[in-house]
Amino acid sequence: MLTCNRGIRHWLQLVALGAAIATSPTWAQTDYPNKTIRVIVPFSPGGASDTLGRMVAQHLGNAWGQTALVENRPGAGGNIGAEAGAKATPDGYTRGPASRRRSAGRRPARRPGRIGQGG
Repeated sequence: MLTCNRGIRHWLQLVALGAAIATSPTWAQTDYPNKTIRVIVPFSPGGASDTLGRMVAQHLGNAWGQTALVENRPGAGGNIGAEAGAKATPDGYTRGPASRRRSAGRRPARRPGRIGQGG
């Protein structure tokens, strides 16, 4: 049996999944995209996230031969933009934020001997 570490196995699974999806009949739609692509950036214009979003939109527009529009939806730490992306029509013409940030679920750092000592 072939043994490999967890990272390589995960990568091989992703490659196999990508190959399966790329060869499926649903990718036979040759007229996609046939309208403007909307890229949602969940932060205000002028920052690093906005610059990255505009670079992605420009790359998508050049690669697909279609206009890509950047829509900034700031507020609530990115939740308003994420909500706009989640509520968009699932037709593939709206690209929204994807983040692996987990700030709300983190435990505070433990400091032994500090609890109940008045500071």
